[in-house]
Amino acid sequence: MPPIMAWFLLTQVESEDTYDSCTLSSSETCAFEGLPQGKTTMVYPGGETRCIKGDDFAFQVVPGDNDKLIISFQGGGACWDKASTEIGAVS
Repeated sequence: MPPIMAWFLLTQVESEDTYDSCTLSSSETCAFEGLPQGKTTMVYPGGETRCIKGDDFAFQVVPGDNDKLIISFQGGGACWDKASTEIGAVS
């Protein structure tokens, strides 16, 4: 198995049309080797993953150097339940 070569940015998708995408499934692995070098691909893990507002959850993968891995958790709003979401605490 080749080394993992990617930047990961966990995020809520604002504009799905901007990037290539890949949806994990029994027939699709979204293997790093198949993703375009230096270009963002949105990976949708599927299952029951969702963003707090109900949108499909995805994370960005940008393959880069094969000897480095960056994992970056994007900041944003905070919410703990339906009430905190409804008042706009989540971005």
